[in-house]
Amino acid sequence: MMKLNLSPFPNLETDRLLLSMLKQEDAHGIFQLRTNEVVNRYIDRPAYLHLKEAENFIQTIRDQVQKNEVIYWGIHLKGHPEVIGTLCLWNISLVNRRAEIGYELHPNYHRKGIMQEALHKALNYAFRSLKFHSIEAHVYPDNTSSIKLLKNNHFRQEALFKENSLRNNQFVDSAIYGLLRKEWINKNPIN
Repeated sequence: MMKLNLSPFPNLETDRLLLSMLKQEDAHGIFQLRTNEVVNRYIDRPAYLHLKEAENFIQTIRDQVQKNEVIYWGIHLKGHPEVIGTLCLWNISLVNRRAEIGYELHPNYHRKGIMQEALHKALNYAFRSLKFHSIEAHVYPDNTSSIKLLKNNHFRQEALFKENSLRNNQFVDSAIYGLLRKEWINKNPIN
């Protein structure tokens, strides 16, 4: 069975970004994400009403990271302290060496290649360092931006579940996209 040890936490760096463990100082940025209608359009969660909810969320995530249950990065532009997005590996199955990936980015930073850069780095870490066998993503079929991002990173649709999710008091479909380690390594032979 796969082992997961997140101590020390795996901070990641790209040309423009720092992916780091959430801190209480990130509460304002998390609150901005969790109250934004564009960000929350495709995420099943109620919008936050108070900054304290963001603070509590950060503490919950930190506790889960300490227990090696989730890997949850805050996305920062280098030289800027504000969290502009998040990226996580969760629903981790150590037995099956599989995890689900999730991400969100404030609309002010959409269409700048930021999530592509962050996702590429996180997938490289998941497949090369942690040796996950597969990563999956759950998306609504009308979330075309997320699907494009996944396809650009070699994910393929594995399933479509009909009306399995309630969104805005209406049952909607959800799609599962997946990526195998060997596919990632073949498409990305260099770290």
